[in-house]
Amino acid sequence: MRLLVLTIAALVLGAGAVAQDSKPRLVKRVRPKCTASAMQAALRITTHLDIAVDEKGIGTLRDVQPPLSHGMDGVVRQAVSEWRWMPAADNSGAVPANTMVDLTVHCGS
Repeated sequence: MRLLVLTIAALVLGAGAVAQDSKPRLVKRVRPKCTASAMQAALRITTHLDIAVDEKGIGTLRDVQPPLSHGMDGVVRQAVSEWRWMPAADNSGAVPANTMVDLTVHCGS
């Protein structure tokens, strides 16, 4: 009896949810160019980008952790705005979704 109640609760709770069948997939990537300051500092960092991808495949940078220095935050933001995505999809078609991307920056020698 207990199993039946849990199964029914799961079906009722999940009834209003929209299943996401796929995640956004990057199809065009523009590499950020190092600033002079980042080159001089020989900046090397891996950062995590939180990106919102709309149903047209346009990404917007929401957050960068850890933050970038030497003027690289603006450069990365510009590069991400030029990236293109295959948007996430569910049973109704393309849908907006968030995704995370790890970006490694190596500037200088």
